[in-house]
Amino acid sequence: MGFYVAPNGKLLVFSHYGLWNDEKNDIFGGPGHVVREVHEDGSLGPIYFVRFGKGWDASNAPYPWYISSPNQGFKDACDALLANKFVTDQWFELEKGYPADAYIQIPGIEANSKKPLSRRKALSFFTRKDGAVVGIWKKAWASSSTDRGKTWSVPVQASGVARTFAKLWGQKTSDGRYALAYDPFDTPPGYRWPLVVTTSDDGITFDHMLAVYGELPYRRYPGLAKNNGPQYMRGIAEGNPPSPDGAMWMIFSVNKEDIWVTRIPVPIRGSVDAPVHDEFDNMKTAGVVTGWNIYSPRWAPVEVADFPSEHNKSLQLTDGDPYDYARAVRVFPVSKKGFISFKLMTKQANAEMDIELDSPHGKRPVRIVLDNKGQIHIANGNNTLVAAKYAPNQWMTFAIAFDCASQTYSVRMNGKPIGTNFKFAESATVLQRLSLRTGAYRAAYIEQSNAITDAGFFVGHIDPLTDHPLKAPAVFYVDSVIARGNTTEEAVRR
Repeated sequence: MGFYVAPNGKLLVFSHYGLWNDEKNDIFGGPGHVVREVHEDGSLGPIYFVRFGKGWDASNAPYPWYISSPNQGFKDACDALLANKFVTDQWFELEKGYPADAYIQIPGIEANSKKPLSRRKALSFFTRKDGAVVGIWKKAWASSSTDRGKTWSVPVQASGVARTFAKLWGQKTSDGRYALAYDPFDTPPGYRWPLVVTTSDDGITFDHMLAVYGELPYRRYPGLAKNNGPQYMRGIAEGNPPSPDGAMWMIFSVNKEDIWVTRIPVPIRGSVDAPVHDEFDNMKTAGVVTGWNIYSPRWAPVEVADFPSEHNKSLQLTDGDPYDYARAVRVFPVSKKGFISFKLMTKQANAEMDIELDSPHGKRPVRIVLDNKGQIHIANGNNTLVAAKYAPNQWMTFAIAFDCASQTYSVRMNGKPIGTNFKFAESATVLQRLSLRTGAYRAAYIEQSNAITDAGFFVGHIDPLTDHPLKAPAVFYVDSVIARGNTTEEAVRR
């Protein structure tokens, strides 16, 4: 909601001045909304108020009104913004519905009472193929308009959609379909994890739920209402220029701390049919990692690197984050039996890499861990065995054969067996993903966090390391990833 591209090409960024919206105490919305222009070189113009809150005007507000700007193009852009009620309706909650005539008029909602705030938060909208505009607010309140917002149907809570305070985001995608993103749990229990997306052909019925952000990193800062997980997702609103690559882009907060950006390729899909053979040589250095789901924090990036050369590239996972990790997941055809092979190099002998084969729903039956002592551990049922050693700056070729019928798998490293007919660590009927992660699975933290609601303060101390990356980040390279289903152990030996 913080950016708007006006019809004259001006890019505006805006924010709100005011107190936290306390419905019980009816705190007014503060001085109002401010705006400034973002220039082509990234610099920012001066701050102006674009709309005043109740009791505020140019005489007592801390910044001037936009009308006083000498830049006519900027003023025209602000006028266009204020005329676009689909965009400014997102301000309704913060401004307490003031002024009443500045907002979309929704039947059954009184603009000057506190009642609408339970239904009128964080609008996202899209236009269906039949011309109707669909509006979606927090807690899955939805309404539609067949006359471009002049009149609306009575809002209802959409059936089958979580009625969450974490916001929902709906949009039309570049392939002519529709997407709805949200956290799939109602309140209570109230935790906001994971972030999912559902898709639709008609903008009415959504299905095929897929995880967009399934991680739950550690909270690092104390504060009020510290809900866990991804929340407050926003995308490119209809009317703004679409993304040049045709992908669906979203931005959201995680744990109310970090701001994340995600790129979802279109068409949105959760499976592949063809065997996998990734060499990375044809991918753009530091560009999109085609075919992979990557989890790439600022201090733990996942990217294509010119290693060992610009003509022989690899996937690089770097981990310099004291509280998080890098992760790369490659989806392969759903298989009851098959094999995976890949090359791996670590630049150090004292950092962790977790290698897993996962089921479509996140079961982790195949587990291999490189630890910080130069050892390779393999899970065999409930036990974990030290199977081999590794050395830095040397390519290792791993080959994994699995059989869900017998619930077993075998591992070879550089052509030599280091685990034969090991039992699955978890039961799984099929496998679908290769997961590479530079840190341990956060099982205990996830269980603990799921029990935490947003009531009261999250109390804790701030670790001095939290604002500083590690001085010696771990670096891993991955290459020649091959995955084929329903393949025998003999193929792995070859």
